Amino acid sequence: MEWNELTTWLTSEPVRKVLGNPRVFRQGSILLHAHEQVNGVFVLTKGDIMAQLAHGGMLALQAPTCVGELGFLGHNPAVATVECKSEVEAYFIDRGCLFALNEIDHHKGMELMLLLSRMALERWGGRYHDRYIALVAHDDKKAELVDFVRRHRDYFERHNLIATSTTGKRLTAELGITIARTTLSGPMGGDQEIGGLVSNGLIEAIYFFRDPAWSAPHLSDVNALVRICEVHNVPIATNVATAELMVMNR
Repeated sequence: MEWNELTTWLTSEPVRKVLGNPRVFRQGSILLHAHEQVNGVFVLTKGDIMAQLAHGGMLALQAPTCVGELGFLGHNPAVATVECKSEVEAYFIDRGCLFALNEIDHHKGMELMLLLSRMALERWGGRYHDRYIALVAHDDKKAELVDFVRRHRDYFERHNLIATSTTGKRLTAELGITIARTTLSGPMGGDQEIGGLVSNGLIEAIYFFRDPAWSAPHLSDVNALVRICEVHNVPIATNVATAELMVMNR
C-alpha cells in the first residue's frame, strides 16, 4: 500500500464509519509537541506542516504523509513539534482505530501497519524525503550562494533542498524558496549531519561555497564532509565556477 492508495481507502464508506471525516486544523495549529506522549498517528490528506526537531533542525512536509509514527509505534514521546503551515486535513488513528480497521479489512489493515513501520524505519535512518541537494555557505559566501540559486531557481525548485540553518534562513528570506530540511549551523554540527546523510545515500549533490581565507574550530568537520563526498562519489561544488558546471550537466 502506498499513500495515495491509503488515502483512497480512508475515504471508503466502511472506514469512514470508524474514523469519521478528517479533522481540519487551522494554519498555526500544533499537531504534536516534542517530548509529549504520542497516542496515535496523524495521516495528512491535505496541507503543509513544519516539524521542529528536538535537536534543532526543521522539516517541511506535504500531504499525503503522516506524523507521529515514531512515537506511536515505539511507545516513545514525540521527537518533534509539528505545526500546520497551511490549513491541514488529517485523520487521527489510535490503537482502537487500528483494531477496528483490521476487522473491516485484515489485508489492508496489515498493509497500513507495514506502511507505518516502513516509514518509521526510514525516518530513523534519516529519510524524510527523496534524496536531497545540499546548500551550504560560509558567512562571506552566502550572498554568492543566494545569487547562484536565484539564477538557477527553476533547477533547485525541482529538488528537495537541505541547508544548514543560517544558510536556509537566508535563502528563504531573500528568495522565498522552500527548504525541505534544515540542519543545525555548521559550527553546531550541521556539516556532520549532512555528511551522515551522504553516507546513507540520501544526498544527490552538495553546493558548499567555502571561503578560502576562512578558519574556524570546526574546519575539520568541513574537511570531513568533503572527504565523505569523495568516498561515496557525491559531487560537491565549493565555488561558483564548479557549481555552474554541475548545474549544466544535471
